[in-house]
Amino acid sequence: MTGEHSMDPLRDCSGRSRLASLLGWLLAACAMLGASGAMAAPDAAEFFRDKRLVYIVPTKPGGGYDAYARLIARHLPRHLPVKTVEVRNVPGASHLIGMQQLFVAAPDGLTLGTFNSGLVYAQINRTEGMNRDLRELSWIGKAASDARVFVVGAHTGIVSVEQLRQGGRTLHLATSGKSSASNYETGMVIRLLGLDAATVHGFVGTEAELAVMRGDIDGLLGYHSALRDFVEQGHGRILFRIGAGPAELAAVPELGSLLPAPEAQRFVELVAAQASLGRLTVAPPGVPPGRLAVLREAYLGTLADPELLREAAAMRLPIEPLDGAAVEQRISHLLAQGTPGP
Repeated sequence: MTGEHSMDPLRDCSGRSRLASLLGWLLAACAMLGASGAMAAPDAAEFFRDKRLVYIVPTKPGGGYDAYARLIARHLPRHLPVKTVEVRNVPGASHLIGMQQLFVAAPDGLTLGTFNSGLVYAQINRTEGMNRDLRELSWIGKAASDARVFVVGAHTGIVSVEQLRQGGRTLHLATSGKSSASNYETGMVIRLLGLDAATVHGFVGTEAELAVMRGDIDGLLGYHSALRDFVEQGHGRILFRIGAGPAELAAVPELGSLLPAPEAQRFVELVAAQASLGRLTVAPPGVPPGRLAVLREAYLGTLADPELLREAAAMRLPIEPLDGAAVEQRISHLLAQGTPGP
């Protein structure tokens, strides 16, 4: 009616649409939420400023895990505002001790660590002492893909897989320990190839290579990057590989081509998947999402740093990074698939 206010419930006393007012309020609220979200990452990054970060390595100094950890530790402070990164070696029990320390560390983002991917096998097979679920960890990422290679010492005189399978005497093959990837994988190789061989546990770092040089051990299965120099110096020969590798390994037989049985193919696929997740980095369970995002971003930035890449190339350490979310998904898939026991 003329001269009277509308009774439209979507209009206020001034004649403006209440719906328009409501939409305006919602837009303002969204803008505020967007601003607070944009501030989340800087706030999370600021938490790390001038603090000390600890990186746990479950081996003695020396060897591949230690080399990667120290490489990352040297360059990470340029991408994360920490004052320093302390590499802490916690050897023992095939990486289980170091892994346990990661699980009980404060979930504040100031403790990182690495471990042998053999703990995936240990969880699947319910190995004694493996009472944790790796899926609970806060996954930061992985640094490399690194094919496994089977190396025999020069003193053995073995030059081919055919000769290896012929036997003649019991070969002694070095592994890190009962929960290590090398133990599970070496045991499976022995069984699938029908080798006259026995595993010898307890070798860490470069101890296995030294034992091969002395003639105490006949061979081992390990990362190509860790064994490349040993082979090039004439101390051993690569008989086969598991998983993809650099061009220099193109002529080396791949284990899958030697073992057509379905069980063998499943094993080869599993090891190849493990090899693609080389040099993992994790944090304790329950790291706040904002800090976890900052750590993942800083980790990838570190592994893309030109200075780190130059140093890695000089050390002949392959760098093929993957972010933590993708690594977490792959680890969960491996744990769900299971594996044949050695």
